[in-house]
Amino acid sequence: GGTLTGALSGTSATFAGDVDVNGGQLKIKGNFAKLLFEDTAGTDEDAYIVNNANGLFFGKTNSPSGSNDILSLDLSTKAATFAGNINAVEGVFSGDVNIQGDLTINGTYTQIDTDVSTTEQWLVTNDGTGPAAIINQIGAQDIIDIQDDGTSVFYIEDGGNVGIGTTDPGTELEVVGTGQFLSGGSGVQIYGTGGSGNINSLGANDLLMMVDGDEK
Repeated sequence: GGTLTGALSGTSATFAGDVDVNGGQLKIKGNFAKLLFEDTAGTDEDAYIVNNANGLFFGKTNSPSGSNDILSLDLSTKAATFAGNINAVEGVFSGDVNIQGDLTINGTYTQIDTDVSTTEQWLVTNDGTGPAAIINQIGAQDIIDIQDDGTSVFYIEDGGNVGIGTTDPGTELEVVGTGQFLSGGSGVQIYGTGGSGNINSLGANDLLMMVDGDEK
């Protein structure tokens, strides 16, 4: 090996070994400054880093182009664009994250803020053994409020009371509006506590009310 003191200028240079700047700076100048990594073993692991007026770009070939970019950094807005999968063991993002594709989380998801919004369909699919969705309210606030155009249609308040058409159910189930019970032929049965009173719909035209075993 040899030692160079001062600047090295030229159209090209080839080093058959390591290059150590020894605490100095490695400068690459030009309107389309680029650093190429060429795999001489033939395993197709070439890569590049390009710096131009649009930002800083990383890609997996030795031919820089927009179609080959894997990571693009906008140096003015500090925005990052990924053209592939992101596998992060641990990381912190201090700005907005815009994902144009699928998001897969293998682990626990924690939402710090209280506002999560989506402009498209929200679909939950579960192929495991547990429930498809669990909502656990550990505070003293109500549990769920499902709305239609800003109007509550299904509400579960703190403690478990369910309201349909109301956000203040006074019993375990309170319906404000009309309701309909339909049966496939075996009848609709409503039982009181302990089974001492019940209302049975036994047929298309029959309605039977019983209290303590006596028909009313």
